[in-house]
Amino acid sequence: MMREPDFTNPEGVKWWKDATLTAHAQRVVGDQCSAWQIETPDGGASFVLLEGQEFVVDARNFEAMAVQIDVEAILRRDS
Repeated sequence: MMREPDFTNPEGVKWWKDATLTAHAQRVVGDQCSAWQIETPDGGASFVLLEGQEFVVDARNFEAMAVQIDVEAILRRDS
């Protein structure tokens, strides 16, 4: 990532909020959702979706997270 992270947790995981995925998640899943790109101290990177502070789902890249958000919306609608 080129910009500084929005925050780094005590374990050294860096977090960047993704505005595009968050807006999509809030539209289709719920207004308490937020999407984050994370980087672990060992260099691993992924995206996570949170609802409030609760973990919902993760994905390896931007496109996969967009799909996971849509799947979450479908699962919630059908339950």
